[in-house]
Amino acid sequence: MSESTMTFSGGSWNPATGAWTAGAWPNGSAASAITINRPQYGYTAEIHMPIETTRDQTGAWHFFDNGGGGEFDYRLCTMTLDLPAGQKQALNDFIRLDTQGRALPFMLSIDTGLTGAVGGDTADGFYPFGPDLYAVGNPSTGDPYSCIVQPVVHDQGGALWQPFRWFTDKLTLLLVSPVSALPLNSLCSTGGLSQGPLRFTTVSAEEWYSGFMFPQDGFKPKTAYNYQVGTSLAGIPNVVDAETDYYETTFDLAANLGNAALLVNRLTAVIRKAPFSFSTGSATEAYPFGADFAQGSSPYTVNLLGSDRKDNEIVLKITHESYNRFQIPLNLYKAA
Repeated sequence: MSESTMTFSGGSWNPATGAWTAGAWPNGSAASAITINRPQYGYTAEIHMPIETTRDQTGAWHFFDNGGGGEFDYRLCTMTLDLPAGQKQALNDFIRLDTQGRALPFMLSIDTGLTGAVGGDTADGFYPFGPDLYAVGNPSTGDPYSCIVQPVVHDQGGALWQPFRWFTDKLTLLLVSPVSALPLNSLCSTGGLSQGPLRFTTVSAEEWYSGFMFPQDGFKPKTAYNYQVGTSLAGIPNVVDAETDYYETTFDLAANLGNAALLVNRLTAVIRKAPFSFSTGSATEAYPFGADFAQGSSPYTVNLLGSDRKDNEIVLKITHESYNRFQIPLNLYKAA
């Protein structure tokens, strides 16, 4: 393997015991490994949390977490692969053939020859399932930091003219076994270098998780005053006022490795459906929830609505944009 490749290795996965047996597919066929180019920056990790959401008549959100400890969370990675013809055929055969890994989980690992973005970063700058996990490693040296994945979507492109006889595929992988994917404990505890004034913390905590970058495209607040005005046939107005106004905000948070790892870890392992505090710190005229709330010394109490939301899930998306830069879209509901 070179410093810019990854390896897919076959074997048998036992979901009941969490055991991985290398060397042969479940049908007994030899499990040959393939080595292909890593994706370019821009790959996206998705963390799906089984948190059900519903809104009442006042517009307030209510949450039910089916896995309060994160035990039912799952992670996906969507990556774009640029492959020469030989690697493209190897990937197709690996995923397509019954004698290989057709529709079966396999091991994903990478070379660890590169220097990480921070000290102690042996994940080599590649974080397919989020910046908070050491999810990959090098099996040729017995490195335990590899992961078992399941191919979910494989969108194939045709042959390119530039580069000649290369192919561009989109591959989505499900993280099957995070057992050997160790958390970046040092990063999740301390974060990276301070990048700005934004602060997050649990409501009762005294210590802030601070130093997050101010959103470069600003905040996009959504405000709804909860009253309705109707008119009679004679044009006389009638008002029903619930006196429960609604505020939320959306913004794209850019963060270095340490800060991204810290935030993702806290949102998924600590905060989840619980209310937490959010502050723009020294940016006193940021108006994250619109003109009705000038940022003062007190933080806002908010709930996480994720980067995306379904009736039974809150989804957090993290795009690895460049070597030490991650982009995390956030949607927050002002709970108080």
